[in-house]
Amino acid sequence: MILHAQSYESLDKLSLFKNPSANWQEAGEVTGTPNEKSLISKQGKGVLVCELKNGSFKASDNLITLMEHGDLDVSLEVMIPKGSNSGIYLQGRYEVQVFDSWGKNTPSFDDAGGIYQRWDEKRGKNNEGFEGHAPRFNAVKAPGLWNRVEINFQAPKFNTSGQKISNAKMLKVTWNGIVIHQNVELFGPTRAAAFQDEKSMGPLMFQGDHGPIAFRNIRITKLGNASVKIVPPVQYKIYENAFTREKKGDIQTVPKEKDLSTLTPVKVGETELIDVSVSRRGTQYYVITGAFEVSKANVYLFKGNYHGYANVLIDDELVLSDVDVPWYGMSFNEEVLGKKRLDAGKHTFRIGYTHRDWERSVRAFGLSVKAEGESEGWQTLHDKKSEMEFSKTVMNEVYLSNQPVFQRSFVVFDGSKRTHAINVGFPQAVHYSYDTKAGAILNVWRGRFLNTTEMWHDRGTEQTAEPLGMSQQMTGLFPFIDKMSQQLVSPSAFRYEGMQFTEVDGQKTPQYVLKMGDITLKDWLQPSANGQGLTRFISFSTLPTDKHFLLANSKKGIKKVSDGLFSVDDAAYFIKVNAPNVPVIIEKDGQQWLISDIKNTTFTYQIVF
Repeated sequence: MILHAQSYESLDKLSLFKNPSANWQEAGEVTGTPNEKSLISKQGKGVLVCELKNGSFKASDNLITLMEHGDLDVSLEVMIPKGSNSGIYLQGRYEVQVFDSWGKNTPSFDDAGGIYQRWDEKRGKNNEGFEGHAPRFNAVKAPGLWNRVEINFQAPKFNTSGQKISNAKMLKVTWNGIVIHQNVELFGPTRAAAFQDEKSMGPLMFQGDHGPIAFRNIRITKLGNASVKIVPPVQYKIYENAFTREKKGDIQTVPKEKDLSTLTPVKVGETELIDVSVSRRGTQYYVITGAFEVSKANVYLFKGNYHGYANVLIDDELVLSDVDVPWYGMSFNEEVLGKKRLDAGKHTFRIGYTHRDWERSVRAFGLSVKAEGESEGWQTLHDKKSEMEFSKTVMNEVYLSNQPVFQRSFVVFDGSKRTHAINVGFPQAVHYSYDTKAGAILNVWRGRFLNTTEMWHDRGTEQTAEPLGMSQQMTGLFPFIDKMSQQLVSPSAFRYEGMQFTEVDGQKTPQYVLKMGDITLKDWLQPSANGQGLTRFISFSTLPTDKHFLLANSKKGIKKVSDGLFSVDDAAYFIKVNAPNVPVIIEKDGQQWLISDIKNTTFTYQIVF
């Protein structure tokens, strides 16, 4: 089977585009706010910014690449000012809409992530637009924050006579980690395309004629034919109780394979490519063997992306190892790298793989290879469905109501289980998870509420629940710092006394009652205006004058945007604090910490995302 070659390019310079207008510039940093219609940029490299210099925006402000592409994977980050509008045009013809749709509950084709409609005036007045596709969910962040977008595009195909034999497709579009389109067929160019015909190749275009916009980390992967062949069949054997784990203190070591000659596999079979989606039962260990051919001698780089733990042998030599993998395993969006010199011809591989302990229904493994120093990029040796194959058990979803919804569960946070968590979903479609043992917010998200499948499936041994919307991780820390020592107040310094309810705007909102020394705290959250975030309230029976309040901490950085407004984690979300509290940023333990004095017996701030 011939695989797809992958040629990576980074579009981070205006020199890679055709005659960019004066409105486009390269910047090192861009800042925006939820309420500003413009962006503030600083000189530097890496960010492409469109801002009106004079006159008005026009079609010549569209940014078109010099390169042309067929099948393409593209990933990027985009910052959208308030009310602004742009678009990502595959082949300059098929648009994924970029728009400030923040807070909109029911998105349309012309909202963020929509596949824009086609247009034909011959269809008659008020009927010109057709074949637009709304995103499944509105996953856009607040203006002034970076949105992560990934698009897998399949170009139209033509026979030797130039006749189209298959339409273009958006195979998958992901916005801030949420899949918003899959397998959408495109029958022709969308409105405002640079070209009205269809071809096998075309440039990538970023719309710049509708308002200010900023893009960064634009990575494209051109897909084409390659000379690398995997030699089918690929054989697999699946075992149970096939590895051991030791404990070092409270931490388990990564799995260690047992002597498999003493065990009988529970399942044996063959596939054409590497594929771990062949089984979804309990705790299992996969041994996958096979061969592939390379066309010429070279040093080859190997990349593993997998959810859990793995080791890969090429010609019986260990090339990818999980020795340095964290005890809780890898996530699929992380990678492990290795290299080996190979002669032209056939080579064998052996893979040992198992999933994470607490995510037994999740199987994901990918293996890619590329020749060192060659222009051809990564070539995948695995089946697409092996990349992130979840159990096909019917999902148990907790739905929203006209009152807040509550669900206790375990929550996985930074690779470990928080066992005293409660998840709260609001009718306004903004939600959070809270750790009562730590007195801490774990996650906030918007959209659908909660997937509780792992609490019930396979006897519910995992007991975990996970957000179903666009999620943002918080500090997970008890939010107080001792002024004298500048150290975090330990969770052991307080006692959780239970939950009570208060009515806010007709909704019963949970309050968490905590005791810190002689001070009684009540901690609660409620949706901000228009459901555009969450507001947190902490009331004190006595003012804790010896404590700072911890609002956020980050290794990626915290930046003051304006008075009382701070962007966190490289503009992943905002923290907004009103007077009289005045937050400051300090350096602590290799991170930045946003802290504030506590001026009143009720401390309030907003999480904007």
